[in-house]
Amino acid sequence: IKSAVCLSVFVPYLRAVLARCPQGYRLAGGAQSLSLRLADRLGPGRLRLGSPVAGVEEVETASLASTDAPDGGARLAVRLSSGDRLLARLVIAAVPPNQLARLALPSSEPAAVSLQTAVGAAVPSHYAKFIITYSEAWWRRLGYSGELFSCDPLSPIVTGFDGTTDTGSAALVLLSAGRPSQDLECLPTPEARREAVLRHLAKFFPHDSASGLATDCLHFAEKFWRAEPFNGGCPSDVAPCGFGRFHLADLAAATAGLCDGRLLFAGTEFARRWVGYMEGAIESGERAATAAATKLEAGHDG
Repeated sequence: IKSAVCLSVFVPYLRAVLARCPQGYRLAGGAQSLSLRLADRLGPGRLRLGSPVAGVEEVETASLASTDAPDGGARLAVRLSSGDRLLARLVIAAVPPNQLARLALPSSEPAAVSLQTAVGAAVPSHYAKFIITYSEAWWRRLGYSGELFSCDPLSPIVTGFDGTTDTGSAALVLLSAGRPSQDLECLPTPEARREAVLRHLAKFFPHDSASGLATDCLHFAEKFWRAEPFNGGCPSDVAPCGFGRFHLADLAAATAGLCDGRLLFAGTEFARRWVGYMEGAIESGERAATAAATKLEAGHDG
């Protein structure tokens, strides 16, 4: 099998899938409810939206007003695309590696160069999602689970699941990946993509009645993550062949001395378990937060 994916990255990803399927869990209210509830817990004024980060800089507090950094010593400044700077004692960078490569990071020391080289080679995967809603979950009535899988390399649909909500809104969630996803994205109009996906969906159901029901939807929604400016693809970044024993969790440990340990890294690609999944993002984030809290409590911040 020809592949452009580094085996040392793919195998841990595969092991995570085989150990316990993460697709077996869903969140009431959608996955976004997790981040929305976390934002609520932060309280007012703690979350700054609409402020893209352009880079992270080391600053000497001696050159700053005493009210900005009263206890002296090195600090970091998060530089926004607007030109504003936010001072911080510690910074956790929790963005996809391909986006991390776009940030201007401080220091030319070897660890920083190694990090930029590694994340610069990370390639965002190319997935597209289609959510098709119906007046009823007709597949259940006809005895189907709604789970789909195609081995056809040219199929616009790779896999699909019953996406009916906890309130009873009937839907099928379909995924397209790789070259077929790119081919769909190149179709001239949303209507052409809708027709191509629904036409192929109907092939999964052998009975004429089910085939007709598959194409008779209430709404068709599409999402091509490659078009998103702040992740460039989904579900996660992968490493190309020839990248050796590349593992971002190990790389993050190797760069622990960056900016005197004040610049930390997190994200699903940096996870030690469940790489590429939300669980991996949580594991990595908890580990980075624990490290940051430990440094602050130890007086490392100044």
